[in-house]
Amino acid sequence: MKTRFFCLIIMGMFFCTTVTWAQYDVSDANLNFDDENYEVALKQYLKVYKKLKNDAQVNYRIGYCYLKTNYNKTQALPYLLKADSLKPNGFPELMFNLAQTYFHLLNFDKAEEYAKKYSQQKLKPEDLAQVDKFIETCQNAKKMVVNPVDVTFINLGKTINSPQDDYIPFITEDENLMVFTSARKYLSDFEQFIKSVYFCKKSNGIWSPATAASSKINSDENQEAVGISKDGNTLLIHVDRLSNPHDIFYSQKNKVGNFGELIDMGPSINSRSSEMGATLSTTGDTLFFASDRPGGHGGFDIYMCFKLPDGTWSKTINVGEPINTEANENYPYITADENTLYFSCDGRNSMGGYDIYKSTQVDGKWTEPVNLGYPINDTYDNYNISITSNSRYGYVSKTDSTSCGGLDIYRVIFNKVPPTNIVYTGDILVGDETKSVSFKKIDSLITISVTNKNNPKQVYSYQPSKKGKYTIALVPGSWSLEVKGNAYMPYKKDIIIRDEQPTQIIYIENIYLKKKITNK
Repeated sequence: MKTRFFCLIIMGMFFCTTVTWAQYDVSDANLNFDDENYEVALKQYLKVYKKLKNDAQVNYRIGYCYLKTNYNKTQALPYLLKADSLKPNGFPELMFNLAQTYFHLLNFDKAEEYAKKYSQQKLKPEDLAQVDKFIETCQNAKKMVVNPVDVTFINLGKTINSPQDDYIPFITEDENLMVFTSARKYLSDFEQFIKSVYFCKKSNGIWSPATAASSKINSDENQEAVGISKDGNTLLIHVDRLSNPHDIFYSQKNKVGNFGELIDMGPSINSRSSEMGATLSTTGDTLFFASDRPGGHGGFDIYMCFKLPDGTWSKTINVGEPINTEANENYPYITADENTLYFSCDGRNSMGGYDIYKSTQVDGKWTEPVNLGYPINDTYDNYNISITSNSRYGYVSKTDSTSCGGLDIYRVIFNKVPPTNIVYTGDILVGDETKSVSFKKIDSLITISVTNKNNPKQVYSYQPSKKGKYTIALVPGSWSLEVKGNAYMPYKKDIIIRDEQPTQIIYIENIYLKKKITNK
């Protein structure tokens, strides 16, 4: 009897130790969950999941965290289903969480089914309105998914993207400089991921690894890149600091090419309300920005103002309809010709959260905004797009199966926009750069051919002009230029044209042929 009693005591001590350890393990996760710090909470829950895989609340909270972050939201499904099996009817919002998960799986019928189940509960009017909006969004998404836009996405890879959110990219129109925001910096003392500004430069078609901006821009508080001038010399930053909550600052390049200290955009732009996305015209004298100040159409609206002769900004003007609505409009981006405005909106015919729209200016008036369509827009928040000057290439942030973690930066190719042809032209000469004559003076019978190295059946023939010049126009690809003639040694030259915004369209390069050596 004593032995049995002793065993029970030992078992009880072991049980208590196990429970205490489990509670200790999830205490930080629970605190971060309650503080809506879902990124950190998710990582902490996943660390202890093997020990607590049959805990209904842990399963539910992992699923919920996935839905509240920009990690792959579809991963919420097994956790939510398990939570429901372990504790049926134990989580009031679970039906709606499942609806949201199926929505991200593009199973819109099932998403609507679960949303309607959720609406049968006793809900507040605002919750019912949320369900109605969700069902409307599902119906919008159905239409858009079956009519996709012809685009190609290219993930910029791990040298630029991180396991955390990397988002709202902006490029100069020559596609050689990019600035974006990343939440990769972690302050362990506060258990917070901090939003900071990063840069990349392109050389020979390859982006350099992401580099954090200096302490003149980044701090231990949040700052986001929200715009860059077309020439890349002025950076627009949204700061969220105790001293300046939700204001727009700017930084300019100095003579050695580094960005300087952040400067407040001034009282015409920054108000007691929140200001966020911003974009400058090519000349730098017109600013479009988003603000939720009183007097707008609702939520964030897009405003504009003009630079005065003394360098200050004019009073702001609400851009008005049809751009602004009772929903939120944000992250404006004006093209170099100032005739197209891209922006995001979480209303209209959005297929989920913010979608990207564009409007063109005709006779001084903005046209009805057009949704850029799926898959540019998807079931996540799609905040911005930055477009090259030929409109074939863009940069966006999104999450999919190729993502490194949360939102990643992607390059977009609009396949229906033809690439810019690159022209090679020059004289065909015999000799070298120091001494040469026109090939016509030696032997005018030559053939010029260009072959696609990736598709050898694609061969084009050209004839020189009467003056002995050649001109060829090529699309992106790897090409081999060959010149042959009975009197000349074969001439070959490889030409690589990258599928990117060209910095140069016409290349003037002479061809120097060598005469065949004949034995007398």
